[in-house]
Amino acid sequence: MKNFNFGIILTCTVNPIQMPNLVRNNPEIRFQDYKKSFNFWINNAFVNKIILLENSNFDLSYFNEVAEDIKNKEIEIISSNSNNEYDKSLGKGYGQYLCLKEIFYQSQIAKTTKYFIDVTGRHCVKNFKAILDGMNLSKTPIYADIEGFIGTNGKKYKQSIIKKIKLFFFRKLKIYFFNHKKY
Repeated sequence: MKNFNFGIILTCTVNPIQMPNLVRNNPEIRFQDYKKSFNFWINNAFVNKIILLENSNFDLSYFNEVAEDIKNKEIEIISSNSNNEYDKSLGKGYGQYLCLKEIFYQSQIAKTTKYFIDVTGRHCVKNFKAILDGMNLSKTPIYADIEGFIGTNGKKYKQSIIKKIKLFFFRKLKIYFFNHKKY
C-alpha cells in the first residue's frame, strides 16, 4: 500500500442555491455533514493526501483551521464559485464535473499524485481499508459501506444486514464468473 500514490477528493457544495431535485439543501445541515466527513477523512490512517473543493463560495475557515493542525498529511482546501455560475438544469453531475476540472487545474497535490478516489464530501466510507486492500490486490471491488445522507431525497444511507449479505453474495458471484470465463 505504501507505493499506491493516491489522494482523496472531497467535493462540497454547502449552499446549493436552486439545485433541482435536491431535498437536503439547507446550508447549515450540509455544512455539518461536510464537517463530519472531513474529520473522518483527516483521521483516516490510510489517507495521506486530501483535496477539498467547495464550489458555492462558502466560508472555509473551519476546514482551513482544522487542516493547519494536521502535520502528517497533505491537505489542500480550494474555494470556488462555480456552483453559482452554471445553468442548474444541467444538474449536479455537471457541477461535479466543474469541481473536478477546477481541482486538476488549481491543485498542487493533483500535480504530484497518480491516482484519486473521489468521494462526495458529505460521506464517510466505513470500510475504506477493505476497499483499498481490494484495489491494491486487484480483487473484485468491495462495495462501499457509506455513512451519510442522500442529497436527492434527504434519507440516511441504510446498510442493513440483509443488504450487506446480498452484496457479499453478489460479489462472490462476480468473482466466480470472472475467474471462470468460458468465452
